[in-house]
Amino acid sequence: MEGMDCTRLTNATEWLEQVLQEKIRKNPSYSLRAFSKMVSVSPSYLSRILSHQRSLNFKTALKICEALAYGPVQKEQIITLVKKESAKPIHKDECKQEESHMSLTVDAFAAVSDWYHYGITQLFFTENFSIRT
Repeated sequence: MEGMDCTRLTNATEWLEQVLQEKIRKNPSYSLRAFSKMVSVSPSYLSRILSHQRSLNFKTALKICEALAYGPVQKEQIITLVKKESAKPIHKDECKQEESHMSLTVDAFAAVSDWYHYGITQLFFTENFSIRT
């Protein structure tokens, strides 16, 4: 959901409900099963989360954010919601791994996101490469 303001949400389940409701609003025949297939999470697990029988965990939230092609800012907002309501402490390694992926600012990411930047940076690793101006 490109335009969703995640800062107004109070918990991760509310976010998930809104994402699903938006999909259903756009396509009334859209189902929980279709959504679960899209985000690669079992329909029963999603159903338990939406009915407040289970809470959304860190890994599943990241998986859903990736499937929905969320940017780093939205991902960070969702992760913050999950951290707030998580009954089980999030493992430090999981947070470190996510933080290492989110170390660029949005502006820095935009500056290096084109494919040719990767090629240029790989030149530094080639044998006998020197920078001459």
